[in-house]
Amino acid sequence: MRKGLTLMELLVVMSILATLAALLYPVYLRVRARIYETSCANQLRQIGLAIRLYVKDYSAEETPYAMPLFLGALYPHYLSDESLLICPRVWAIVPHEVIERNKWKPHPLVPSWKVLWSSYAFYIPRGFDDAARKRPDIWPFTFAEVFAERGDMTPIAFCEAHRTFPLEAVNLTLPNPHAYRDAFIDPGRPLIILRWGGKVDFVFKGGGIFANRDAVLVHY
Repeated sequence: MRKGLTLMELLVVMSILATLAALLYPVYLRVRARIYETSCANQLRQIGLAIRLYVKDYSAEETPYAMPLFLGALYPHYLSDESLLICPRVWAIVPHEVIERNKWKPHPLVPSWKVLWSSYAFYIPRGFDDAARKRPDIWPFTFAEVFAERGDMTPIAFCEAHRTFPLEAVNLTLPNPHAYRDAFIDPGRPLIILRWGGKVDFVFKGGGIFANRDAVLVHY
């Protein structure tokens, strides 16, 4: 009685397994991408709820102008887990030790503040308005004008890590951000946008290495 497989039979089995792996791997990548997107959208919803609670506590007028100056200010009183400030896809692509080393950084408006880093793009209405007043040739509209027109549909934060290289990750990936850039870019995936009313949308239009924040605010 013959025991085991002949070399030819073993090669046939291996070729079948390799073919199945090649067929299933793209499916696995799509499923994994969708899982990241769903988790990210859930995180943005929690951030949206935290922002509204923050606004209720600190202002009689519930508008985006009462939002914190940075998302890290929501932790720990309004967000119990600091990992909610970072998109799951960023956690997966950028090595954990890099995030740990660069998690706290000076705030761009107030360098003396050490703030909790977030991978999400976040609009600061007063800062946007100040920039529009100083450089109307570059920013022809103010946040106030956009909010007056769009109301609850006004974007207040978004995640670009599913489609493009997040602008927030440039400093995180120094000294060689180009080593990470191509790992992020996936043109077929969405931008995930948190709106003032709390809705989270998947938006597939647009493109580029970085998301155009003006376009997101006005058109997305």
